Amino acid sequence: MKKYASGILVLIFCLTINAIGQPNGNPAPAGEGRCVYEVKFNAATCLYEAHMIVTDDYEDPLDDNLGTSAFSIVIPASYANSPITATSVNPSAALWVDNTPVYAPAAAPGSDFHKFATGGAAFNPGTLLTAGSDILLFTFSLPSTGCVAGIRLFVNWDWSPYPQSNPDPTSAASGMGGGDFRNSVQTLWTGESYTGNQNNTGTIFPAYTPTLAHSCSGTDITLVASTPGLSACMMSGMTYEWKKDDVTLATTSTSSYTIPNYTAGKYEVVTKNAFGCTSFKTLNINSSCFILPVTLLNFDARKQGSQTLVTWQTSQEQNSHHFDVEHSTNGVSFVKIGEVAAAGNTNDLRNYSFIHPNPAKGNNFYRLKMVDIDTRFKQSDIRLVKFDQRILVQVYPNPTAGQVFISSDNGTVLKSVMLYTVDGRLLLQYDNMISGKSINLANFTNGTYVVKIIDSEGNLTVEKVLKQ
Repeated sequence: MKKYASGILVLIFCLTINAIGQPNGNPAPAGEGRCVYEVKFNAATCLYEAHMIVTDDYEDPLDDNLGTSAFSIVIPASYANSPITATSVNPSAALWVDNTPVYAPAAAPGSDFHKFATGGAAFNPGTLLTAGSDILLFTFSLPSTGCVAGIRLFVNWDWSPYPQSNPDPTSAASGMGGGDFRNSVQTLWTGESYTGNQNNTGTIFPAYTPTLAHSCSGTDITLVASTPGLSACMMSGMTYEWKKDDVTLATTSTSSYTIPNYTAGKYEVVTKNAFGCTSFKTLNINSSCFILPVTLLNFDARKQGSQTLVTWQTSQEQNSHHFDVEHSTNGVSFVKIGEVAAAGNTNDLRNYSFIHPNPAKGNNFYRLKMVDIDTRFKQSDIRLVKFDQRILVQVYPNPTAGQVFISSDNGTVLKSVMLYTVDGRLLLQYDNMISGKSINLANFTNGTYVVKIIDSEGNLTVEKVLKQ
């Protein structure tokens, strides 16, 4: 299929509108230019999306223009009764307007009907109208917050030769007010090309289940909830309701809550975001709040070349599950960088180790999180390992007629500066050389020499210098 560019304004009629706004044409049988509709929810933007998916190539250049079209959706009647605002994407110049909504008609009292209509416009440059192309027409959000299933496309009635199963109410149905909500797509050459909907089972706000963990400190217990996989917009306005034995203890905007004087029971967190979507997680804790049954004899972190070796030793473990190795560059915010399986149950000495292959320059803080089979955990003391920033050494000018200056970016004294021939014969050596000083090659023959510099941290820099 060849893609044509649109260079002129073309007046296109996707369907003829009569006095009450009803389409006067059905799609022709199989041929050039066919498409279906799909409505999706984008979890990253928290917007609903109206898509046109091409099922049969549009091959005429006049098809580069979308004509008068309709994209109708059905939503639960529980939403607020107000028109929905659409934001055009492709064609960007198209104006999709929801100006004739019908709310909870007698023919379908549980549903509201919204028809986005447009007069059309040229598709955005570069748009491919070939089979398989997925064109995002516009985006929209619902008229009020709420986490409700059942957002779907209108199912056309009387749409031969592509009849649709279980069609929605006709314009003559009770409460529809004569409104025609049938979906439609048309271009100037092909005419009506809409043939149906796909994946139209009812768009649902993505489900999620929070996790719930706890830790103990004396007689206090801290519950920690998390909502893995949720995007920033889905996390917006998240609240946490904390319960014990079905009684609400508090509602917070933070994901952790400390309960003093802990007692055994059923603990629960109920999360709710700005969309009104709720989910919960229950944790039954039947034993006393006590220190995790792992006896940690030692925990250490030290340099091993350019890596960090983290080691620890236990003398007793009871129901231990695993160890999380956590890392931070500020000593406050820690992230998990590794997990090591625990022994489970043992009274023997156990040695564990973990390699951090890429520690940061500067401060590296390490902490061990000991987790048992009931998700209880305890954290170790913090260990600090420093990897100093490498000093930048400059050798200039290069090439040179004689003088070669050597300086470090932090101005520190250079431990050693050595001048070699290319075959490795030492010619000059200066110890504790002040940054910015020079060595003189004037008395040496022209050619290539090697300068080796050891900085104050013991790092070696090697540069070749051409003497002319």
